Amino acid sequence: MEHQTASKKHTRSRGRSKKAADPYASAYGIVPFKLFRGREWTPARDLGEAMAGEHVLLFGSVRSVRPLGSARAVVVLFHPLTSSTVRCVVAAGSCEGVTTRAVRFAATLSRETAIDVEGVVTLPESVKVLGTTQQVEVQVRKIHSIGYDRRTKPRDGKLQTSCASIAPRPVKLEESVVEPEEEVGSTGQAGQVLAHIDPETSLNYDCINLPSLVDHATLRIQSEVEFKIMEFLRMKCFVGIHTQSMLVGSNISGRPVFRLEKSNCKMHRCKFIDFGAEMEIMDHYFEVCNIINDLFIELFKHLNGSCKKELETINQQYPFEPLKYQERILMLQYDEGIQMLKEVGTKVKSMAGLSSEHEKRLGRLIREKYDTDLFILHRHPLAVRPLYIMPCVENPSYSNSFDVFIRGEQVISGSQRIHEYELLVKRAAEFGFDMNHMVDYLGLLRYGLPPHGGFSACLYRLVMLFFGLDRI
Repeated sequence: MEHQTASKKHTRSRGRSKKAADPYASAYGIVPFKLFRGREWTPARDLGEAMAGEHVLLFGSVRSVRPLGSARAVVVLFHPLTSSTVRCVVAAGSCEGVTTRAVRFAATLSRETAIDVEGVVTLPESVKVLGTTQQVEVQVRKIHSIGYDRRTKPRDGKLQTSCASIAPRPVKLEESVVEPEEEVGSTGQAGQVLAHIDPETSLNYDCINLPSLVDHATLRIQSEVEFKIMEFLRMKCFVGIHTQSMLVGSNISGRPVFRLEKSNCKMHRCKFIDFGAEMEIMDHYFEVCNIINDLFIELFKHLNGSCKKELETINQQYPFEPLKYQERILMLQYDEGIQMLKEVGTKVKSMAGLSSEHEKRLGRLIREKYDTDLFILHRHPLAVRPLYIMPCVENPSYSNSFDVFIRGEQVISGSQRIHEYELLVKRAAEFGFDMNHMVDYLGLLRYGLPPHGGFSACLYRLVMLFFGLDRI
């Protein structure tokens, strides 16, 4: 009896050992991160029909997982550097090494897990791939997740590896990503869920929200805008001057700026990326406007021509009407803008400045009359401009200043600065400004400065208004 019991135990033990042993275990599972493996990786964005049949090695994170029974699972891999996604199909029996255990492993991967995948590029049969940027599939041969599991206790002093996160995400991926109800379908139709993340949560967990393709596209657009602006200014012989972050004031080049004043609207952020330029003026402050004209036209052409993929991604989730602009930016005097508003019955004081609502309405009127979303309003009343703005020579009640508007909202403010010592002292006295706060600046004027002007703008607002978004 004891012999039979022992025999049964031995049989069960052998059964467990046989079940635990998997000759193809190296084809899937969790591995620690290694700095270098000597393998050649393929960027997900390069995957296309021309690569059908090729063996590839991919790296990225899990965007979504869909188990399809016990013998098949679909993992959507996201490559953050190229903002690309591709379907990876794990099918038991598709090749030697892909077993049902590999399928089970793939089906349990959690979102945002770092993975690498080896497989063969294939074309889907008679259906369109939905929900991914790449219109091909990868038939998985090997799939591994990379990371360590801090949820389980160490065994024998060794840390056990896994692919799960150690805390629930405050921002769910499905809230920030447009995803079709079905990733592949014969009809080519897919219902979409738009992002609904409140601004406070989005700001508090901005880095966690980055897996969104829209966020990646927006960041790339911002990067392109910043790069193009600096490239343009260098081509125009401007010299970059880099300073530490400072309270908002006269700006030189792109840098973080912290706003001192209290505000509670989308026009003001406590921290923003500021860019601008200062330049000599030889004849007229329109020379500054001409720089802005050439800059914007070149910038918008670059975005529309070189960033089509990012524009399509943003338009998919936040549909926008392409920005309308002319080769020469429309320029209107302040009084002309006031007159346009009065002609449609808008109550506005001629010398009191425009409110945000006035500016938006003026933007709509200009769009209807001139078919453009981009315009410059110049020669503002001196009383509503800062003390360092140069008055108009022909009429001191006005100033040599301007604002640039996109879709009826200000994006750039600029002017000719006062370069004469006595005039700036007089203006400061009129404002009741303490001269002790501008001793250094006045010292520069004592030594002599040429006529000069400049402008400043917020990178975020420029991108926001280019797309017509409510916020970035």
